[in-house]
Amino acid sequence: MAVSSLRLTVEEKNYWKFCMLNVRVVPDALRHYFDSLILPTSLATTITRYSSTILNLVTWKVINAAQLNILQRIPGTIWPPKVTPVPIGSTDTSSAHFDVTLMVCLLRNIPLSGIFPPVTGWDNLPYPHDKCSGAYLARIKYYRNEIAHSTEHNMNTLDFQDKWQALSEHCRNFALDLDGSYNGDIVLALSAEIDEIKRDLTLVEVKNNQMKKDLTRTELQLEHVRSDFDLYKDGSLPKNISDNINNLISQWWKDDEAYFVTRAKKQVYDMLESENIILIIGHSGAGKSATARNVALKCNSNGYDVVPVESVYNILDYRCKDKKQIFVIDDVVGKYSINEMCLYQWEGLDSKLNAVFVDPSAKLICTLRKVLATDSKFRQTNTLFSEKAYIIDLDNKDNCLLCEEKLSVLKNHLTCTGRQNELSNEECKECCKANLAFPLLCHILQQAVDCSNENPVSFESLFVM
Repeated sequence: MAVSSLRLTVEEKNYWKFCMLNVRVVPDALRHYFDSLILPTSLATTITRYSSTILNLVTWKVINAAQLNILQRIPGTIWPPKVTPVPIGSTDTSSAHFDVTLMVCLLRNIPLSGIFPPVTGWDNLPYPHDKCSGAYLARIKYYRNEIAHSTEHNMNTLDFQDKWQALSEHCRNFALDLDGSYNGDIVLALSAEIDEIKRDLTLVEVKNNQMKKDLTRTELQLEHVRSDFDLYKDGSLPKNISDNINNLISQWWKDDEAYFVTRAKKQVYDMLESENIILIIGHSGAGKSATARNVALKCNSNGYDVVPVESVYNILDYRCKDKKQIFVIDDVVGKYSINEMCLYQWEGLDSKLNAVFVDPSAKLICTLRKVLATDSKFRQTNTLFSEKAYIIDLDNKDNCLLCEEKLSVLKNHLTCTGRQNELSNEECKECCKANLAFPLLCHILQQAVDCSNENPVSFESLFVM
């Protein structure tokens, strides 16, 4: 975006003018009113007299520690012994150091002649016709909070005119005139803010152009690397890649010995007959990876080359035309949270990936935690997962583990670890009452036994919370 194209809308100008009114003018007007009620010469005496009230407000977290520190540093104030004294040599303070919140808080809670809560209460916007001093204070505090917590930086003209008129009236009643120099201060401050925004946008534009150049250079280097692969290929894939994949597949076959074929696995395999892209979702430990790998290994037995990948770019790098390949990728866009860069890559390569998986000889199985699959960032991004993927939810009532499936999974893992005689059938059924991460617990047991045959882990203990 060119800086010269920066134009604030009328609604945005209204918002920023109202902000500057609240930040630059209202505090001074309110302070003028505050000093007329609690004279600077009697400020210390008043604070001392109502110190217990102030400390109660601190306890109730109405006054924060920073505001209490300002009050403590007013020369001449006396505080109860339980209050930690300020360090010797601290800078003196006065009402000039009070912010709007502190001034309104003190005026509300220190008994003063002529100040009463408005009909609507201190924390609500008073009625327009309510002209009492309490209404003025409540309205100032309400608008200050509205600005502080605003998420939309615009204000329609009617709202702006009503709010400006209300605060203008308050400031005039507090002995300041918005038609005088303060109005000029607002315009000057607003202009300075806009100039600062323009300078920031210029810097952003320069950095953005540099990033585009860096990205173009990186993409060119990546193309060179891809073209160099052809020099090192042994068969279909580069030899080092092929060796790493074969080692990983060997481990998968070993882990698969304990796998029990569930109805979810059957559905995944059956859907691969008609679908080229399957996304398996479920809660942590539901068996997503084990299911994806078991299906891939069965496809391997039927003539497919299994290609585990960690990046979407690997799919394009390792795809070999005219060969039956099934790609497997775990935690496809992040493990614990959405990896936005990874999601951006899937979106950017969407057209190329669609061209790959239109071919029935290319299959893709991905896994993703359910909490990420339902994330709005993932669902609203234009990728092949939102367009062409068949989603299988392991937590769905049609796919979740049945009691008899759990029992078979458990007995398979006991058999693979040589402990099939350690638990009775009733004990196995008791273990199967666990619902959370059951397949993962079985896998943990198998790994624990493999690593520590002398000190085997108690299987029952994994299921006792």
